[in-house]
Amino acid sequence: MNNDGVKLSCAKNGSVMKLVLTSDDKEALIARYWSLYNNNATGSKELDWINETHAPYCAFVWTNRQRLKRGLKSALDMKHGAVSYDRPEDEEAMEKFLEEKAEEWISSIEKEDYHRFQKNHIKVHNFNPKSQTNVEKIEQEYHGTIS
Repeated sequence: MNNDGVKLSCAKNGSVMKLVLTSDDKEALIARYWSLYNNNATGSKELDWINETHAPYCAFVWTNRQRLKRGLKSALDMKHGAVSYDRPEDEEAMEKFLEEKAEEWISSIEKEDYHRFQKNHIKVHNFNPKSQTNVEKIEQEYHGTIS
């Protein structure tokens, strides 16, 4: 998932999910982290940086699917929802919309994780961030193989 120049992907390990944020814009990446944190999509108190010194910047946080979904629904509600609804049907329709959008978003990053797993059975070693700076190589090195 890519939003405001920040690409999100995941690496799952059972019920735990490593949510990876990658961007050429470090401030946008940090802003996205705070959005996730403030909407309780993660409890990680800070970013765990993979590459903090030059673009593409890459960091991750820990979460689980349920928490991420609840946080996404909260963020979407703040963006699309109303303070109050005149009719219960309107509130129910918004809840359905939020549920569908959050599920669609999470499924898209999980699908990406599955495809990465299928393509990257062997982990890349000897990663040199100065000579290999594209996003895919950073992601492959740090979460391309799911054990």
